[in-house]
Amino acid sequence: MQVLIVGAGFAGAVIARELAEKHRCEITLIDKRDHIAGNAYDPVHPNTGQRYHKYGPHIFHTNSGDIVDYLSQFTSWLPYQHKVQAILPGGMAAPMPINRVTLNTHYGVELTDEQAMRDFLDKVRVPNDKPANALEYLQSVYGVELAELFFGRYTRKMWGLDMLDMPVSVVARLPVRYGNEVDYFNDEYQCMPADGYLALFERLLDH
Repeated sequence: MQVLIVGAGFAGAVIARELAEKHRCEITLIDKRDHIAGNAYDPVHPNTGQRYHKYGPHIFHTNSGDIVDYLSQFTSWLPYQHKVQAILPGGMAAPMPINRVTLNTHYGVELTDEQAMRDFLDKVRVPNDKPANALEYLQSVYGVELAELFFGRYTRKMWGLDMLDMPVSVVARLPVRYGNEVDYFNDEYQCMPADGYLALFERLLDH
């Protein structure tokens, strides 16, 4: 059977491999971009010699051992935990996702426990049980100021989009912290492909 697959990101590449290997299909894989790996594309920069994530950082994280086992056929892994610091208008750095330290640093308050943080956010957030877009969702969680400071400017810089134009699903997956945790993800498996995503895809598609 001949099969055409449109899109050479993770979904397309895995489907192509499975159909070719287990069902002996003849695969044609196409993509509108001039490379494989989709948004996980991480070439080596010609000026620096360093690998970079062209479409923004892609951190591998999952709670599924089956997914890790499957991809381990095509890559070894480097342990990695994502910890992000945001530079505030005053020049100080604070954790992202927003947590209690972030609020204490930005607002100059002394929130000491989860309830104090919840009470503080209740004062600044914009209640909305049915947000229609990413902006309304973030304002319902963090309020107008924090939504713009931590998410609005990044969104416009990275994707040239306003949060009004983004669906809730894009930001609803972001963790909300009420303590002092600084890890970005909570998943059991957190790592990065040892030779980069591009090498993983090259092996995945080498059939």
